[in-house]
Amino acid sequence: MKLSISSLSACLLAVALLLPLGGCGHTGLRFWEKDSLESSIPEEFSPAAVEGQALEEVAVFPITLQQKEEKVSFFDISGLPQEITWRLQTMNWLDQDRLALVVADGRQSIAGNVIMSKALLFDWKEQEESFVITLPDATVHRVEEVVNTLYFYDATTIYAVNSGDFSLRDTAPNASGSAPLGNLLLRRDDSGVVLENTAEDVDNIRVARNDDSGIYGNQMLWAPDGQRFLIARQNLTDQSGNGVLIGSREGEFLLEIDIAGTVRSDDEDDMFSRYEFTPFWSADSRSILVADSSSLRSYSVASGEMLHRVRGPLYNSVSSVRDVFGDQVILCKPAGKSWLTVLLNLSTGESVDLLETPQSVAARFSPDGNSIVAVESENASRIYRIEL
Repeated sequence: MKLSISSLSACLLAVALLLPLGGCGHTGLRFWEKDSLESSIPEEFSPAAVEGQALEEVAVFPITLQQKEEKVSFFDISGLPQEITWRLQTMNWLDQDRLALVVADGRQSIAGNVIMSKALLFDWKEQEESFVITLPDATVHRVEEVVNTLYFYDATTIYAVNSGDFSLRDTAPNASGSAPLGNLLLRRDDSGVVLENTAEDVDNIRVARNDDSGIYGNQMLWAPDGQRFLIARQNLTDQSGNGVLIGSREGEFLLEIDIAGTVRSDDEDDMFSRYEFTPFWSADSRSILVADSSSLRSYSVASGEMLHRVRGPLYNSVSSVRDVFGDQVILCKPAGKSWLTVLLNLSTGESVDLLETPQSVAARFSPDGNSIVAVESENASRIYRIEL
């Protein structure tokens, strides 16, 4: 295969940028025993060895189908060494067919006892290939893709990786108290929340301003489609101002939703106890779920009206919520010595048991809501695919 001078230069530049990441590997995934299809994924390349630095060998991470029931398939990532407990850091659907899963092995590196994160990118449509990106010294809490760039968010650093060849494009500081989306940054300050575009020389937009009665920005989330954001408001005196503000990526104010809830307090004189709630975006970006200590409520982001409300002992822990799609909520709760993953219908209040596992799971709806991927937090070399 002949390369032009410009193509060769581009390749050498990509290799140089990739070295701080520790390399990436092109890996084969086998879901089913079948003839290999022609891959749409670029051919692998390996960076040249730097003097005095030993590069990781390219790892193979095949997926092996262990069991398939009527709606649940269970796969092992057999390329991950079984003697290590792989811990889940985060996972996210990038689109209808691709899933990003970040796991950590916790092994010691030259820098000391640090976490070595491996980002595994699975293409469920191709069902045969994936890439592995190693991010040393990183604890990744979110992955997203914006305009052909993968963003891996660590507590201190944002790693931008090319979606085409998986070379490192750039790193940037991840400011505390901020919610980034590609080049857009929601940042909390003493006056409220501003929207900043880090890629252009434009003025920041003040999207929410604190006042004497309340503050904005203790919780900020971008919608999965990247077109809207939410900012939580916490009233300082009573519950009347608790809610969320919805804005657009252009910095426009769209609506504010009042979500005042019932305060539970053991002190009868404490009339204005702080009302704690946690918002979640629906995977289809059309609604918001609000979870508190006693209920789950969903709201339309088009009108602000409450769509559903469910109360009951099953939902008394905000930490049990895993993901939302329309009126469907995934919950994970302890059940004896195991954990039960449950699908709750907000419109009817009915729930269905999906999965029983030794450890709690993270679970995410696919973008069309037709399937769920679940991964155990302490046994992240196992993936469950649930068809709905």
